[in-house]
Amino acid sequence: MRVVPLHTFADEFNTCFTIQMMYIVNKYLCVLCFLACGFIARAQDTIVTKSGGVIPSLVLEVGLDNVLYKKHDNINGPIYTLPVNRIAVIKYENGTEDVMETCEDATAGKLSPLTTKYNAFWGTLSVLDSDGRVLSGGEVRDRFSLHPDVLSKFRQGKRMSVWGNVVGGISAGVLGFGIGTLIGDSILEDEGYESDPGTKASAYITMGTGLVGILVGSILGHRGVQNRIRAVELYNNYSTAKETSYHLSFGLTSSGVGVTLRF
Repeated sequence: MRVVPLHTFADEFNTCFTIQMMYIVNKYLCVLCFLACGFIARAQDTIVTKSGGVIPSLVLEVGLDNVLYKKHDNINGPIYTLPVNRIAVIKYENGTEDVMETCEDATAGKLSPLTTKYNAFWGTLSVLDSDGRVLSGGEVRDRFSLHPDVLSKFRQGKRMSVWGNVVGGISAGVLGFGIGTLIGDSILEDEGYESDPGTKASAYITMGTGLVGILVGSILGHRGVQNRIRAVELYNNYSTAKETSYHLSFGLTSSGVGVTLRF
């Protein structure tokens, strides 16, 4: 029987324990690496261009003009730049999205031509976009905010229409009161009561005042509608107007120095 010294046994035990621990640590490190690789494979951003292209990426920065990103299959590689006006949407790994819209796109949308629709029975004017959808007051103000003169004219027309409705409504009430007074006086005469000439005169004056007020209210309302229609037409003129550019060049001719102006 071989006798093993105590220190030799301890050394062999430490060696076996160290090897076993290294094996366990390496095994768990491999598992963690696989999990990390799987997470990285899933955690990616996606850039969708307006041409239909799909770029798996890691988005670093979204600026006003450009987007900075790295390719997903080369995270440690170079940083790429893509103009915002070429991007339709950015889908992030957490499920959120950024729909990109450039200033040119927003301005083009706001400058699309508008139309009007007048309801003669109710005396109302609606503003419609290029798709035929009726715009709310806030949407109209947002469109016209690009051109202060258009917005001012439209608001002026709106105020005139409101005052026309107020004057016309009150005047209709006055006219109705005068007619009611005249009818009441006629009924009393039919029943044998003596008519008061002043009552009839007052009723006719009231009716005349009401008719004049209705006329004034109608004129105000009509002018207000016309002003708003002109504001829409002016807005459409802005939206369809083309920018005029010119180029001035100098050159030598047989007669001397010539100037050419091209539009």
